[in-house]
Amino acid sequence: MSLSKPADAAAHDPVPGRVVTGTVVRIDPLCREAAVAWRTVVLNRIGAALAGVALVIAALAGAPPGPLALVAGGALLVLLLLGALLRSTLPPGALPVGPTPLWPWALPLREAGRAREVDVLAFRVKDIAGAEHLCRVRGGLAAPARGANVEVYGRRDASGQLRVRQLVTPDSGHPVRPRFSLPSTIARTAANGATLVWFVTAVILFSLPVVTHWS
Repeated sequence: MSLSKPADAAAHDPVPGRVVTGTVVRIDPLCREAAVAWRTVVLNRIGAALAGVALVIAALAGAPPGPLALVAGGALLVLLLLGALLRSTLPPGALPVGPTPLWPWALPLREAGRAREVDVLAFRVKDIAGAEHLCRVRGGLAAPARGANVEVYGRRDASGQLRVRQLVTPDSGHPVRPRFSLPSTIARTAANGATLVWFVTAVILFSLPVVTHWS
């Protein structure tokens, strides 16, 4: 039996964002996975490397020490706060005993920064054509009853699974969205914020010699 919806079916759904409508035929046991995605750690590492290279290039290109120190110092201060915020969400023992003084800046780059976990609910929905769709929900959401009719809103990932953003049952007509705990939300926000800071810092440092030259 097929586990994926035809590529053009979702595109022709008259309701924006709705991926599939059907009946819940199977509910898998609840599992857990990291709240912070692995790709966020990878992006943080890339951003940190780019920022380091940009700092060296800016210094060698003769960027004024004042603006250079201001940009680098400001970024390090924000990253310090984000690292401390991320650390506050992790369970006891997530960091090795006796962390180095650089841990606030290093934590978003490490696997240890993903120690906070969230619930993951997986269930299968059979549409009117008989095709089954594997749906995954990250965050707190009550499992729909087996045999219930549901409308699934979200997106399909590269593996063909449906990443659920919200569910709607025809009986109630009200959308139900997954909810993350406060620590999980803070962890994701801090890790994603670090990614943004690294890349913005790299862009500013790369452009600093050019701006200085033309000013």
